[in-house]
Amino acid sequence: ELTDKWKKLFPGSEEGEGGKVGDVVDISAPLGLVLSMKDEVAGKNMDVAARITSKMFKKCLVQRIEDVIDEDKVMKHDALAEEVEAVVKDPSKIDLKVPKEDLESCYFPIIQSGGEYDIKASAETTSKPLQQDIIICSMGVSYRGYCANMARTILIDPPKKVQEAYKALTGTFEACLDAMRPGAPLKAVHEACRSYLEKKHPEYLPFLPKTLGSCIGAEFRDPTLLLNSKAGTAFKARMYFNLVVGFHDVPLTAQDRKRAKSGAAAGKLEKFSLLLADTVRIPESGSAGLDEKL
Repeated sequence: ELTDKWKKLFPGSEEGEGGKVGDVVDISAPLGLVLSMKDEVAGKNMDVAARITSKMFKKCLVQRIEDVIDEDKVMKHDALAEEVEAVVKDPSKIDLKVPKEDLESCYFPIIQSGGEYDIKASAETTSKPLQQDIIICSMGVSYRGYCANMARTILIDPPKKVQEAYKALTGTFEACLDAMRPGAPLKAVHEACRSYLEKKHPEYLPFLPKTLGSCIGAEFRDPTLLLNSKAGTAFKARMYFNLVVGFHDVPLTAQDRKRAKSGAAAGKLEKFSLLLADTVRIPESGSAGLDEKL
């Protein structure tokens, strides 16, 4: 009914009558660009969302994983994730003084271990038991409708190759942060990432994802503002991005496994993945840098 009334008001909107007033156009990209720049209120909500995500990640998700490991318990990934989800619904469980009605999970927390990893945004937590090897965990929290995200990789007695890969990953992440400057195109992040690896650690280039995150805010993932090799839109101050950098399914040779600590579960893996993600604010000038990683 609404469509019929609209066509009566703008008869030139019919297909085949291009150029007349009322042509239907896709405004998702320009609208997304406008909404990506946060005003003072939205910016404060984004900052709070990022801080809450970080606190819950450390005081709940990581702490709970450490408890399970220290106590040598058997616990499934999804059972751990459910405990984290319960804290988001009731932040008083970790003495976080935030009205629970202001909070919501952006997605069900993701916990992966045991050599089977998915570092895509569509990854899901499995019901397999937590393994004491390489653990990838991520969670996102929405505060008053504004989203933030965080991901880390926990290494337990890793082989030397995994340690070297993690060092390469952190260097790559910092190179990406440095490229996030007002006026620079979004694709500069992807270019900086590949440039760093080509110079320092070319062996990890084949395991790099094509997209390194996206603009974040009221939407967890804005599909019109992705950090990939084709994104020509420029960074602007007060934009927020979910920067996600990882290596997926890097092989571990028999020789690599021999160099692991005796009896270490990580030494039995045939492949591994690593992931780092943070919510980043684009400053008024200069690069995002570690001080703008919320």
